Amino acid sequence: LSFQQWAFTTAFSSRPGACSVGEFSVGHGVDSSGDIQLGGYELLLDGKVLNPHETFYLNLTSPSYEHSWELKSIAASDEGEEEEKEKEKEKEFRGFLLVAGGGSSYDMEGSFSVEDEGTSQIIHMCPQFHDGVGHRSNVPKSSVKGIIDIDQGDGKFTLDVSVVDKNSYGVGNSWFFSSYTVQVIGNNNNEEKEREIYPYHIEIRPNLNLKYNTFFTSTDNRPVLSAKLIYDRIGWVSIGIPLNQNEALMTGAHAIIGMPDEDLSQSNPGIYNLENRRIVELLPDEDQTLMQHSVIQTEETTIDDSKEQTILTFSKYLDESEDHVLDFEQPITLLYAVGLYNTFGVHAWRGGFEIDFVANVGDVVMIEEPTTSLSSGSGGVVSSPQDLWRIHGILMFAAWGIATPIAILASRLRMLDTSGKGIWFQIHFYLNNITVILSVASLVFAVRVTQQVGMKHFSTPHHIGGLLVIIFMMVQAIGGYLRPHVDVDAPSPSSKRKNWSLFHKGLGFITFIISIYQIITGFRKYSSYTGARDW
Repeated sequence: LSFQQWAFTTAFSSRPGACSVGEFSVGHGVDSSGDIQLGGYELLLDGKVLNPHETFYLNLTSPSYEHSWELKSIAASDEGEEEEKEKEKEKEFRGFLLVAGGGSSYDMEGSFSVEDEGTSQIIHMCPQFHDGVGHRSNVPKSSVKGIIDIDQGDGKFTLDVSVVDKNSYGVGNSWFFSSYTVQVIGNNNNEEKEREIYPYHIEIRPNLNLKYNTFFTSTDNRPVLSAKLIYDRIGWVSIGIPLNQNEALMTGAHAIIGMPDEDLSQSNPGIYNLENRRIVELLPDEDQTLMQHSVIQTEETTIDDSKEQTILTFSKYLDESEDHVLDFEQPITLLYAVGLYNTFGVHAWRGGFEIDFVANVGDVVMIEEPTTSLSSGSGGVVSSPQDLWRIHGILMFAAWGIATPIAILASRLRMLDTSGKGIWFQIHFYLNNITVILSVASLVFAVRVTQQVGMKHFSTPHHIGGLLVIIFMMVQAIGGYLRPHVDVDAPSPSSKRKNWSLFHKGLGFITFIISIYQIITGFRKYSSYTGARDW
């Protein structure tokens, strides 16, 4: 061992967290045996493995801002249970040190806590360090866990971790070191701070807003767009930059797309090339040049309502294309597209807007309404989801908001029919048949659009309520045709007729109540999807 390795190992074995440990934990990767992964160890944050060569993005969406960390040995997943345990035992470590390193923009004092105080302890480092965590004993261990508390909004910090192999006194005397960069994405509840970051605002649609800033860098006078796209629902989001500003079409543009269901990384949100109306390709890693980028989803629930948001943030140089140089003396056209759900594919809305880069004012301009899917390999032209939802809603409202109430009233007010021709029954009968036809047609549209946007069938209360309405409706319709007839010569209805009448009225009442719930939630969902007024 070199002297540095010997000093570090000795300090670890006798004085966890001593200044000599701290001194060698900065830049000592040169003298270590390599990254901790090479030694068979890994560091996890919120259950996700950190990569020393990539920035880890941490979202502050929890009110407590508490995030779990774990340092563990890597078990051999391809081995059997016994072999896996033996392999893990071989990779046990004796000592460790985890600190927020010199790359931190936060005061991390008091941020760490440990789960098992028998194996780990909080260490108050030398003045040049923040608080950290170290081992309490030299007993071999395969995992240590704890909590790191981050409550200071946007910024970054580094996690430096050193691991001492359990055999440091004998064969395999070695230690490993890795440094990880963590980019914190705050929830930006501070309105004044947010106005400083994004001083300009465009309402693209009632449920879609862009907060942004445009500027030229002071060092090399490069144009930068820093933006925050806020979509007031759950779904994928994107902003496109047409390379040909004269046409300003999606085809041939570069799009920044955020996939909420995927892990945040250098390529999520990422830059994609829109080759044509159907093919979208992620640019190579060397072309993923976004800065301070993230996509997060939040939900605020109150007694009266719940508010869902998808938020895409990024900064990007606007002069990266060698083939198409944008003229920043003229208004720049940007494109947008958002999805109905997190599954990337069919648009909920798309269009464009212009930004005057000099005056920093924006106007919404219609580029094109959605008609096709962006999914690679999709075929054929499909109707836009909002059109299908609109048809579904119109048919269901006509059936259950108009036809069914009139049919029920005709039955309830039958005593007013003195014609002797059973006009009330004809109204009741034919309107209920119209309800069946409209409901079945509406179901077809609902199934089609659900498949189109990639959503699971019957996965929400509205879906389940609709299914119950259809089932009960069909039972009512079949029961109506098979009803026991009234014997006009009998002094009173038969028991079969009485039981049928009780069942028919009861199930009809339940079905109608569920349909009212469906109409209300349907209006709310359509308003959420499209930004239309919620009646």
